[in-house]
Amino acid sequence: MISQLQIKTNIEILVRERGKLIERRETQNIFVDVGRAWLAQYIGGEVTTYINQMGVGIGGDRQNNAFADQAPLTVYPTVGARSQTDSDVSVVALERPVCVSSASHPISPGQDTWLKLMAPPDHPTPNRSRFTAIFAEQEVNFWQFSVVPVSEIGLFTSEKDPYVRTNQLVAYDTFEPISKTTAIALEVRWTIII
Repeated sequence: MISQLQIKTNIEILVRERGKLIERRETQNIFVDVGRAWLAQYIGGEVTTYINQMGVGIGGDRQNNAFADQAPLTVYPTVGARSQTDSDVSVVALERPVCVSSASHPISPGQDTWLKLMAPPDHPTPNRSRFTAIFAEQEVNFWQFSVVPVSEIGLFTSEKDPYVRTNQLVAYDTFEPISKTTAIALEVRWTIII
């Protein structure tokens, strides 16, 4: 009998308003080509980086909120992008990343945080690693941007610079927009199963 090594990933997003759970979403994502190359190098001992950051955006093919076209929290790429899917393994970055927190207005390169450092992973079973990030109420929306229609998410390695919006990701997913406000916190649980 020949066994095959398969890597599966699942995402659970818990949406809380003022601490109360109001929505729970479950979805599956993809390891993109960049992530597959990183994983092969990691297994081979050629790299020492590891997954430890998560980012969100307002891009992806499931984005259907007209507000997103105003692109208030991102300057890359321009309005109209909604082409990335969670079945295209050639995706290299979030299509329209959103700052996790901003030190300035307007947004300035090098002064804003684009990736969230996750808690160390836990292992519910020996073949699973679960990564958790909580995007708090005051994160992702700030200044006059009171509602942000988050619709894409990505995992990033420890070598990525959280102050750069164009980091290459290792895993990606798109979903129907979640309206992130200052009353909403998002808890993301991303499980990798081998």
